[in-house]
Amino acid sequence: MVNKATNSQQTSSIRGVVFLTLLLLATVSTLIALPHGIAYGIKSWVADHSDASVDIKNIDFNPITATLAIYGLDITQQGKSRLFVRKLKVRMTWTPLLLKTAFIDHVALEGVKVQIDYSNPADLILGGIPLPRASTAEAEESSSAPWAINLEKLTIQDAAIHYKDAQLNTHFQIDSLKLTRLTTHFPDQPALLRLEGALNNAHLSLKSEITPFSSEPKFDNYIQLDGLDFQPFAKLLEPYVGRIAGRHSLDSQLLIHRMVDGALKVAQRGTVSLLDMDVASAAGRFKNSQIQWKGAVQLLLSPQGTPQMLTAKGVLQTSPSQFSQEGSGLSIEQAEIRWEGDINHQMTDGGAKTVLSGGLLLGKTAAKFPEQQAVLQQDQLRWDGQLQLEPSSQGGQNIAINGQLNSRNLSVRLADREVTFNYDDLTWDGVVSFNMGETLEALALEGAITWSQLALLSPKERYTLLAFDQFQTDKITLAQDGSISSKQLEVTQLIIGRPEQRDIKEEERAIGLFQTKRLKIKDFKYSKQAGIDIETVQQENLSHLSRRDDEGNWSEQRLMDLIQKIMDPNGVATPGQATNETAAKTPSSLKSAMPIHIGKIHILGDSLILFQDKTTEPPYSANIKLQHFSINNINSATPEMLSPVKLAATVNEQSSIAFSGGIAPFAPKLTLDFTGKIEGFALPPLTAYTGKLLGYSLDSGELNVDIKLNAKAGKLQGENKLVLHQLDVSPLSKEKMKGLEAQLDIPLETALSMLRDSNNTISLSLPLSGATEDLKIDPSDAINQAIGKALKKGATTYLTAALFPFGTMLAVAQIAGEEMAKIRLDPVFFPPGLVALDKNNDPYFEKIAKILTERPELHIKVCGRATESDRAALLKMARAKLNAEYQAKLKTLKREKKSTLPAPPEPPAITNQQLESLAKTRAASIELYLAKQYQFKKNRLINCRPIVDQKSKKEKPRVEMLL
Repeated sequence: MVNKATNSQQTSSIRGVVFLTLLLLATVSTLIALPHGIAYGIKSWVADHSDASVDIKNIDFNPITATLAIYGLDITQQGKSRLFVRKLKVRMTWTPLLLKTAFIDHVALEGVKVQIDYSNPADLILGGIPLPRASTAEAEESSSAPWAINLEKLTIQDAAIHYKDAQLNTHFQIDSLKLTRLTTHFPDQPALLRLEGALNNAHLSLKSEITPFSSEPKFDNYIQLDGLDFQPFAKLLEPYVGRIAGRHSLDSQLLIHRMVDGALKVAQRGTVSLLDMDVASAAGRFKNSQIQWKGAVQLLLSPQGTPQMLTAKGVLQTSPSQFSQEGSGLSIEQAEIRWEGDINHQMTDGGAKTVLSGGLLLGKTAAKFPEQQAVLQQDQLRWDGQLQLEPSSQGGQNIAINGQLNSRNLSVRLADREVTFNYDDLTWDGVVSFNMGETLEALALEGAITWSQLALLSPKERYTLLAFDQFQTDKITLAQDGSISSKQLEVTQLIIGRPEQRDIKEEERAIGLFQTKRLKIKDFKYSKQAGIDIETVQQENLSHLSRRDDEGNWSEQRLMDLIQKIMDPNGVATPGQATNETAAKTPSSLKSAMPIHIGKIHILGDSLILFQDKTTEPPYSANIKLQHFSINNINSATPEMLSPVKLAATVNEQSSIAFSGGIAPFAPKLTLDFTGKIEGFALPPLTAYTGKLLGYSLDSGELNVDIKLNAKAGKLQGENKLVLHQLDVSPLSKEKMKGLEAQLDIPLETALSMLRDSNNTISLSLPLSGATEDLKIDPSDAINQAIGKALKKGATTYLTAALFPFGTMLAVAQIAGEEMAKIRLDPVFFPPGLVALDKNNDPYFEKIAKILTERPELHIKVCGRATESDRAALLKMARAKLNAEYQAKLKTLKREKKSTLPAPPEPPAITNQQLESLAKTRAASIELYLAKQYQFKKNRLINCRPIVDQKSKKEKPRVEMLL
């Protein structure tokens, strides 16, 4: 029994040893064969899914430590490597696999090169192997029993990924990548990712914290990307921006957070740069060396992908940029664009609301618009404030802009209209609101405007159409109904219509058609229903130039023609057509289509109206100095009511004008009531007209007029009382004389002689009556009425006897039975060519002053006479001046040893116009001496037309004194 038991035990032991030996052999065989099996499995799988071949240098597998290492994995296709892994090492734990948990301690990849081809949307080829698509059943099975994943660490060293599809061909280089703590057990615990590498040779650095398995996944990244070229992405971006070239740099923190409800939150903080941009599309071509955003952006997208909220705060800045359109020739050059501020966009129940606040700066701008033949230049445009955009209940978008806008040094040139527009500075400070629908509607604004150094010019015509130094209003309001109001509008140095021709004297060139030092409009209101309502219009130092050129064109007409050309550059209106047509349509009294009320218009300070007419010979001019002008209570609602008017002025510093009364500017027909005076008006300058119209020259004389005019509904009644002092005339044209004498029935000189009193004064009464549409004023009627009175007076000779001691020559003429006295006092002689008064004449001037003091009714005519000796003296002085200059020049040329010396210059001939000016200056010096020394009014001293005496060479230069 013992032996049997012993044998049985021995047999069992042997069997156990054999089993263990076989098990050990099987295990060893398995361990030895497993790497080969793994290699065979990889090769078989690749062969089943592609025509690629696989080469593996070595595989190490340790089932105890659950470590797998693959070396030299190379998948080739058509002789080219599609996937190469120098080293792949995976270390994991077996036990959790039973619980469907992949616990991976470490995955390490080194020396990876892989090609990803997605050119065909149906196949994604990774390393030459088309990746199989999971079936619906597999997806459902996978989703019903998910595996848990716990990746402790993933490292990648020296990896190159080449991706290609129909629109993109790019290369991704990973120098180093490290991913740690990626686990589904703790989904809210962030995994850490660190990456250093390059995208298309642009350096890329990434630091991330990610929670991909959380119910609200977050990807918090800090990205640095330096100079990514857009060229590989050109086809991908082409539908959005057209052809593009340039580079992209990024130095920002980027947070992507998906909410439980599917909404997506994206936040950026840092710098985004676009470099060397060149974008071409159907709209045009844009070039810029740098566009940079530095700030923070937050974006919230709904589950449907629509923006719900956008906030941004930072600075957007560009370097000099260019935009051009090849077809149209449009080009815009922008030196700088800078935006700094906040943007807030939110979706509300009523729609999207956007608020933008901060500052926008546009640097120097140059733009060309060939279709409009326009060129624009601007130094700077800056806006600081807030813009709000929200939907309107009536449709469209309501836009409100609150802040300050400043534009500096703007210039616009319109070649087809031959006009330029420029200003130095424009500032708007206030609120603007409007509705942006299909059209701009309901514009409203309220704020202050300051506008300086504006000019609207016609360079070709050398003409300033409009200019001012400054326009300012503290507050102007434009309501949505179109009404406008402002407490005060003020314009300084306003000019309308100023010629710049060289043929105009410098002092006249500075005067515009209309010019005022300051224009103030107080309490201005306008509405469609109420019309225009102004409390006060005030002007300071007004000047006006009314000028007719040699061809008969008035300065006012020229302005209207230029405005017509600007408004209609293709029009064919001839010069003067616009003015003539306007004049033909304008009634005799002003009519208004809208209600107008102006409380008061008045002019302050020194004002000048300069009248010039170059169609006459000699040209006529008059300087009217306006001392006072006012008109009150202008109201179109009561068209028949007279508006009080006052006017006071002087003409050529000698005569005075004063008017007062009223006028109804809105009456259907002329309605007015005026009384006025004109005193001391010099008559010789009017020879420019009388010689041409009547055939007579006004050699001397002065006019006083008492005016009384009254008109009601176009019916005029009035009487003008004219007093002419020391009037002398001489014939110029026999044909014109015959025409006037036919109206007078007697020669003009005979008629005037019969009207003169003992002081050579003529008094006339000139009545006016009739309808203004057919009013004719004939001076012959007034003269004929006064002849009878003149004949009754008879001739008087007492003045001749009383004044005889003071005159050396007395001329007496018999005209129509009346003795007419012409008394010449001793003349005042001047050395040839000179105008200064000799002190030896003072006693003589004292006698003349005594006569004027004792006889206030007398006037003295002061008549300048130039002679041939003056011509010779002026020529001698001119020759001496030229000779002195010539001698100085010769000395210089001799010092410079010039071989050729110029001939001595010959002065130009002395003209009669120069001699007349000399004679006029001499007479003016005597007038000024007597007026200042003895306090006489200037109207006691009457100017004569200057004369050049060429009859005898013995005549001396002088000023003749006539009573």
